[in-house]
Amino acid sequence: QQQRPLSLSSAAPLVDILGNFRYADTEQGILQNIIRPYVMRGEPTSNNNNNSTTPTTRWGNQSTAFQTEAFQTTALLSLVESIPPIPLALLFLTALLEQKIVFSSKRRSVLLSVSTALKSLLEPLEWTHLFVPLVPLALANDLVQYPAPFILGIPSDEKGSIDLVRSLPDDVTLVDVDVGRVILAKTFSHDFEAISRSRRGNS
Repeated sequence: QQQRPLSLSSAAPLVDILGNFRYADTEQGILQNIIRPYVMRGEPTSNNNNNSTTPTTRWGNQSTAFQTEAFQTTALLSLVESIPPIPLALLFLTALLEQKIVFSSKRRSVLLSVSTALKSLLEPLEWTHLFVPLVPLALANDLVQYPAPFILGIPSDEKGSIDLVRSLPDDVTLVDVDVGRVILAKTFSHDFEAISRSRRGNS
């Protein structure tokens, strides 16, 4: 049977639902309905064979530490699945050297995951520099010129983002998550030889 094309009339209910977001008094209720399936994750499920239920703990009732650990685990899996081993090792060294790193992807959730995962890979060290896993395009041009180390996530599905990514400064390492490629910076963001000479002179 041939599938009927989607008409404007069939999309009307969705348009009405989205239109409700204009009203402040209904916004909270709509958002609660949207996120309820995720908050209710882990609800007791019934067994069709013996009509019994399997008690489990609701995700929303889990401790913050548990949720953080679960997210970090998922984020690490996303990172290792997106970046091959050798480019991932180069990316890890780049972060250890406190360089400027830009992640680029059309998938915003992946940008958040891989950026967070790179930070967690540094433990027990801690990334104390600028960290913006999802950068609005209006701010991206300014942030990539930031003089100190950073980890930024720039969505590549916005108009103008491709041109921005292609014209990054020479001291920025680009991570194309969708392709699984790490393009190392042409120059270091700080002069290691000058730092070494300064430390020898102070000793």
